[in-house]
Amino acid sequence: MRAGIDLGEVAWTPEHFPDQQRFVVAICRQASDRAGDAGVAADLARLAELALHHGREHVVVGRRWRWLGPRPAHLPPSRNPSDSRLLRDP
Repeated sequence: MRAGIDLGEVAWTPEHFPDQQRFVVAICRQASDRAGDAGVAADLARLAELALHHGREHVVVGRRWRWLGPRPAHLPPSRNPSDSRLLRDP
C-alpha cells in the first residue's frame, strides 16, 4: 500500500500561491531525484508535474477540517477538549 497526497488538501493561499507552487514542485523534484526506489521516484516526479499544473482557481480558503481521530496533540491544554483541567472549577 502506498500513501497519497491530494494537492487540493495542501494549505494553499491565493496571495502566496506562485511561491507555494514553486516550493511544492521543487521539493517533489528533489525528493524524486533522491528516492532510492524507481517507483517512488516516478510517483514524486508525477506529483511535481501535477503541482506544476495545479491552478490557482482550485485554491479554497477558509475550509474547515474534519478530524478523523482525537483532536490534534498540538492544541494548548486550555483549548484541548480532552484535557481534564477543563473540567475543574477555578
